[in-house]
Amino acid sequence: MPDNSDTLQDKDKTMNKEELQDYIARLQADSDRLNERYGTGVRPSWLSTDLALNWAGIESAKKKIELLDAESPCDDWAGGFGKGEI
Repeated sequence: MPDNSDTLQDKDKTMNKEELQDYIARLQADSDRLNERYGTGVRPSWLSTDLALNWAGIESAKKKIELLDAESPCDDWAGGFGKGEI
């Protein structure tokens, strides 16, 4: 069973876009490896859980990347009230 100790929930506050993409690639590679090894027939019970956790991690990371890519009205704001910058 793979070690899922580096879950997105543990790292999401510090991961940048590149790290999130690497995280997605690792989870996808793990899922591909498990599917290749165990196939689609009768499989160990823990496998479905691991694949579901990988899928959930991938989807969560994709959403976080979307948030990082989203434009904010504050992106163009120079900061400041009245005269000069804050």
